[in-house]
Amino acid sequence: MDYITHMKESINTSIILNICKSREISIKLHIFSSQFIKYPIEKCRNLYNFDNKYLINNINDITSYKYKNVMKIIKLIKNDSEVLPIWIINHNNRDVLLYGIDYIIASNIVKKRYINANYIII
Repeated sequence: MDYITHMKESINTSIILNICKSREISIKLHIFSSQFIKYPIEKCRNLYNFDNKYLINNINDITSYKYKNVMKIIKLIKNDSEVLPIWIINHNNRDVLLYGIDYIIASNIVKKRYINANYIII
C-alpha cells in the first residue's frame, strides 16, 4: 500500500472511533496537524486501539491473517528500505492508533526501538 492509502485508512478509523465528527475535519487534521516523529515501540503498549498482545517477539507467534503483510514489512526493514509511517492521534490526552498494527508487529519482531509515525495533536 502507498502513503495515500494509509492516510485514507487512518481517516476512516478516526471517524469510526468518533474522534472526528466528519471526513472533512479528519482530512484537515491529517494534512495540517500531523508531524513526522520517531515513536518509541515501548510506548505502543499503551496505545488506545491496540492490543499489546500483538507485541510479540517471535515470527512464529504470528497467527493472524496479517502474516503476509508483517513478513513483507520485516523484509523491508531488514533491507533498510522505505517503511511507511503508522498514524497516531493524541486525543483527550491519550495516544490512539489509527493505522499501522502490522508495522508495529514487524518493528517489534526485528527489535527496532522506534517506529516512524505521523503524529496528530488535536
